[in-house]
Amino acid sequence: MQPRDSRFGLPRKRQAFPLLVALVVGALGGISPSTATTWTVDRAGVAQFQVIQDAVDVAASGDTVLISPGRYTEYDEFDFGAVSGSTFVVLDKPNITIRGAERSGVIIGPETYRWVGAIEPIGIAMTTNSLDVTIENLTIENVTQGVVLEGPAQVSDVTVRGCYSGISVWSKETVTIQSCLVEDCMDFGMACWLDTRDGLFRDMTFVGSGSDVILSGTDGILFEDSFLGGGANLQFQAGASGVVRRATIEGGGITASMSDVELVDSYISSEQILCLQVAEGSLVASRTVFVGGMNGTISLRSEAAVQVEECHILHVAEPAVDVRFYNNVPGDLIQMQNNWWGTTDSALIDQWIVDANDFPNRGEIVVYDPISAKPVPNKTQSMGSLKSMFHPRESRNE
Repeated sequence: MQPRDSRFGLPRKRQAFPLLVALVVGALGGISPSTATTWTVDRAGVAQFQVIQDAVDVAASGDTVLISPGRYTEYDEFDFGAVSGSTFVVLDKPNITIRGAERSGVIIGPETYRWVGAIEPIGIAMTTNSLDVTIENLTIENVTQGVVLEGPAQVSDVTVRGCYSGISVWSKETVTIQSCLVEDCMDFGMACWLDTRDGLFRDMTFVGSGSDVILSGTDGILFEDSFLGGGANLQFQAGASGVVRRATIEGGGITASMSDVELVDSYISSEQILCLQVAEGSLVASRTVFVGGMNGTISLRSEAAVQVEECHILHVAEPAVDVRFYNNVPGDLIQMQNNWWGTTDSALIDQWIVDANDFPNRGEIVVYDPISAKPVPNKTQSMGSLKSMFHPRESRNE
């Protein structure tokens, strides 16, 4: 694939040219500051533009770029400081909306992945100048980075498929991402880095072992009503904080390292080493199912403050809970009362827990009494019904 065809008359190196943009807008009829305009893009040449970036370049704050179905493979070299390199679509102005006319029919990217050892091209990238952008109802596939967000944005009904990485967020202001499908990525499905805060991620689907969700150093994240399948994991790390609500993880697990996490009304069925691993920080879990894990169900390490109540802890391989708090004062307690363990036999539960009662140098003791005499209230959907709700996403949005 080559950069944009010369017949479109576009430069190989893009920078901000306000005068040129103004002249183009004037030639096309112009807009008044108080009037929002919809600029149309169509591969067949029946709209105002054939290339998405051309429409973005003339759009003003408040405008919408409406894209007709087709595969859009043109990209350029950009240099906007924070965003540079090969990119299909760059947003460098505030309050612009990029909207596909048909989610599965508007495709940005080539038919196959062909980038070896590269960090670009990017599908859609916003710079720090492009506040409050909206991206919706389209597909990005087979690029190195699907979406890169450098500021407040709203992303909805977007599919990111077959990319090296899916969605990257670097924003100190609110980002809302919902009703998106990310599948078959190689590095991660979504990552929020450094000081990203107040992010809302709702009704998301991540599928594939390379489609992990990574929340690193984030603050105030709400991750809810979402599904991770095919071995995808949810990772909190480096001082992150957030709430996970009504999430389903099938085949993967949750890790929380030096982070503060609240987990509510969720279902985690792991085919990997563990369902839940906590190291330092804190975790509060309620009305959540933990089942599976090849080497155990829950692992608690390195001075984590943990409270697990009204949950199901259903192990496949022992131990159900493995405590390795070697630096703590012996005799400290981990609160895990009122949980359903699949039995009320305390002798069996004792066997399934490895703590300071078994090895004094592990420091803390799990307190699990009283035991719930029956399964506690939580999500009741079967995994089949959950899959039909969340995947494939396109069947519910066209």
